[in-house]
Amino acid sequence: TQPSSMAPPVEVMSEDEIEDGVDHESGDENEDEDPWGPGGGSLPGIEDMLFQPRDRTGNRSSDELETLCQELEGAAVADAEKEVRTFLERTQGEVREADVLAILLMLFRTCRDSALEQYDTWDITLGYCGRITTICDANFVGNVSEDNRQTGCLSAAIVGTVYGEVGRTFALAGHAGVARDRLMKALHAFDLMGDSDANDESAKHQQAAARASLARVLRGVGRAGEALPEFMQALQLYITLDAPEDLSGIMSEWCETVVAAGSEHLTENVPALLCDLAEGAFGEGSPMHLKALNDVTNACTSLGEAWIATHAATELARHLREGGKIAG
Repeated sequence: TQPSSMAPPVEVMSEDEIEDGVDHESGDENEDEDPWGPGGGSLPGIEDMLFQPRDRTGNRSSDELETLCQELEGAAVADAEKEVRTFLERTQGEVREADVLAILLMLFRTCRDSALEQYDTWDITLGYCGRITTICDANFVGNVSEDNRQTGCLSAAIVGTVYGEVGRTFALAGHAGVARDRLMKALHAFDLMGDSDANDESAKHQQAAARASLARVLRGVGRAGEALPEFMQALQLYITLDAPEDLSGIMSEWCETVVAAGSEHLTENVPALLCDLAEGAFGEGSPMHLKALNDVTNACTSLGEAWIATHAATELARHLREGGKIAG
């Protein structure tokens, strides 16, 4: 900690001045908050990576699949899988495990939505969690070639994505220990990706979401200090993606988490790094840049280390005087 006699003066703005600078019209990110948190949730694309239903003539058709999914809502997992395999044999002429997984994922997400909205218990959803990860384990080949892709083998990117969704689901259901295990397995699978998947934006987004979810699980069980490096690794992934809201959210979560962890986890370099990254990613004086400056200033001040945020506080005050707005 820097001695008080050496600490440069920090330009302090009143709460009213800060409030006047918040851009409420941009929307409150906590209003109608996504239960996955920033960067989580069901990111698009995995079903199309696994399964594109076609009829016997080769024409793509999803009408029968939509009907099947509607009919199987609420069914036991084993019964649903039996019907899925029968459907695939009848409509595709073969049963590939990747296709089975894709359809079970659709059913899993429907059940999970019902549980989140409290229309149903978590029992069936967690049953799907067990089954889809078992399918992943049995068909995981790491770097999938075109030949074994045709047989339904699963790449590291797909297995990591499935385990990531399962981990987040266990977290929502209140099973933090299982959630941590599944998220760590997801990250291990992502580490095994071949070059093509490792450079795929969708796969990188899923990897970042899994890393951020692990950080949230650790923070949620009181291990905020361990969560901080996980948030930083997620941030390093998000900075390479076109995902400004996710990146801004991770920065805010790091600031919240370091306050929970305590001043012994606050180093001088990270707040400055966050501010520099925000300026580069969002543009100097933009609402998201000012939000990062504000979050860093508040975190350092809350921990009694306002001197670390001297530059952030000064820049924030200057931009607000010039009419800048903080993202709400």
